[in-house]
Amino acid sequence: GLLLFVYDKPLLALLHPPAWPQTVRVPKDLFFVLYNMFTAIGSVTGRCAAYRMQRLVHPAWFVGLMALGASLIICSSPGHFLSPLGLIFAPLGGFIVLLGDGIVYVMVCRFIDERIPQAYSTAVLSSWLFTADLGSNVGANLIPYLRDWVTA
Repeated sequence: GLLLFVYDKPLLALLHPPAWPQTVRVPKDLFFVLYNMFTAIGSVTGRCAAYRMQRLVHPAWFVGLMALGASLIICSSPGHFLSPLGLIFAPLGGFIVLLGDGIVYVMVCRFIDERIPQAYSTAVLSSWLFTADLGSNVGANLIPYLRDWVTA
């Protein structure tokens, strides 16, 4: 949601000096198609990888992965030091964020399946999903404030 306010011109600079001799522009809609494809692939890859892991790993280990992806997106936005290659690094950052997110969701679900008694698993899973939805709603409602901070 927030990138819609960062990349709000009809044509976006894919590459520009000093990374490339001349500015190469792409349509905004094409960039967002690619960005959303990268995030979807990251999420699916994270979920598949987490189910294939032999043992449970605490989800906190993957928060750093999500922070790395978010940092890559922020550092590649216009006006920051990676902006000459921003439209290349932003989808990669989105992939990394959703890779970590997919792993976290699966690890929590696997933990509930493997360690919580069956009689309580529905209540625990419902509580986990409620907490995740609450965080998602808070984040969505913070977009206008974050937009002002990021685009300042």
